[in-house]
Amino acid sequence: MIFVSLLKAAPGKGREAIEGLKGLCSLPAGAKMLGCYVTLGRYDAVCVWEAPDLASANRCLRELIGKGVVVTETMVAQSPEDFLR
Repeated sequence: MIFVSLLKAAPGKGREAIEGLKGLCSLPAGAKMLGCYVTLGRYDAVCVWEAPDLASANRCLRELIGKGVVVTETMVAQSPEDFLR
């Protein structure tokens, strides 16, 4: 499964959040980072990643937000071909 996470730094945690993005490349539970980008605008970063299933993805997200540095909005993504099936 592919996921897109929109990340926003917690108030006062901007530098810490951006530094923490470096650690996102080693996601737990069989998840894999496909790309992570610092952005300008409403969100501070956008990450595209995959996990074998929803339970694994939930574990990754709980670990990420448990540090209190970022809040996320995460969506499941799919290819146009999968959507049309």
